[in-house]
Amino acid sequence: MPRLIGQRSNTGSYLGLLVVISVIAAGVVEYFGITDVIPEFGHDQIELKFNRQADVMRTTASQKS
Repeated sequence: MPRLIGQRSNTGSYLGLLVVISVIAAGVVEYFGITDVIPEFGHDQIELKFNRQADVMRTTASQKS
């Protein structure tokens, strides 16, 4: 059994680490558009729309042939 007399608590360090991890996680979630707390912030969705349109055009062209 460890001796806890005179040992300092690490609660402050753990709480600080929890805050840092929470801020990072919130930033990642906001960046990828899962949440939209800050408008016009994060990953641009235009790239995905252009890729989908190109796929539709290729599929349509191959079906006509």
